[in-house]
Amino acid sequence: MRGAHLFACAVLAAGCSESTTSRVDPYTGELEIVEWRDGRRHGRTQAYDHNEVLREEAHFERGLLSGIRTHWHANGAKERELSYAAGLRHGPERGWHADGTPAFEGRWVDGDRDGTWTWYAEDGRPERAEDWELGTKLAERRLDGADPGGD
Repeated sequence: MRGAHLFACAVLAAGCSESTTSRVDPYTGELEIVEWRDGRRHGRTQAYDHNEVLREEAHFERGLLSGIRTHWHANGAKERELSYAAGLRHGPERGWHADGTPAFEGRWVDGDRDGTWTWYAEDGRPERAEDWELGTKLAERRLDGADPGGD
């Protein structure tokens, strides 16, 4: 798979003003493929682990994160999905445990947490929630009956 990506990157880089680069970390074996325009990240960026499993994918517009950024667990299950606008977290964010059950969900507005954020146990039960208003935490509560200040 790496050979195919590297060949495609070389063809893209040679055939247009935009370019795609790839880099393998010599210590971890992780592969990063990045699309560029005018010296800035522009387009899709992907990162693969040493086992060639896709671990992250994001989209950039003129050097700034824009759209959906997705992370995957080592087993290939989706781990996290975040929305960006002009480089700031903006829109929904969701996370999942490695088995695919929900881990958390919330929303961002111009880089600030907003609304209710909820975290879930691995069995899918809601554990706790936080209420936010444009970056200010208003309240936190346990949803599983445990004391919010206890361990």
